[in-house]
Amino acid sequence: MPTPSLQVRRGPVISDEIILGVVLFAPGCTYPAHAHKAITESYVCLSGAVSENHQGVYVPGSMIFNPPDHLHRITVGKQEPALLAYAWLGEKDVLHNQKMVFTRTRK
Repeated sequence: MPTPSLQVRRGPVISDEIILGVVLFAPGCTYPAHAHKAITESYVCLSGAVSENHQGVYVPGSMIFNPPDHLHRITVGKQEPALLAYAWLGEKDVLHNQKMVFTRTRK
């Protein structure tokens, strides 16, 4: 009887249909407006304070929900950094090369 091949996968959550992560935003930072095609995104604020599309302030324990294709931007309070946990849900082929991209022009 042939031995089945084993694929080594590490981590507490193994899935092709969800990406989990944390992101730390600096005080006064703005993550530019963007949308995720065919991806549902949720954030939980762990520390600090953020605003999404300047519609309310989210403090620790708050959750932000973005349905697929929803245009949004994150603005961080000026006094302290903000730590957010996030989850992206979608089909395997859509999530395959997703990542957060940060760019900043030099002064």
